[in-house]
Amino acid sequence: MNRVMVALLEAGIVQPAVSLELPLAQAGEAHRQVETGHTRGKVVLRVVRQPR
Repeated sequence: MNRVMVALLEAGIVQPAVSLELPLAQAGEAHRQVETGHTRGKVVLRVVRQPR
């Protein structure tokens, strides 16, 4: 990614289109959604760090 794009993202001028956000445990469902070809935007997997 170039520096201009990073600057635009950090400034909040450009925002990624997120169509679906799921926990990592539902990665299979996320993959199925992407395979349908009907997803507009990104499918995001939420990763939660486990306490030590």
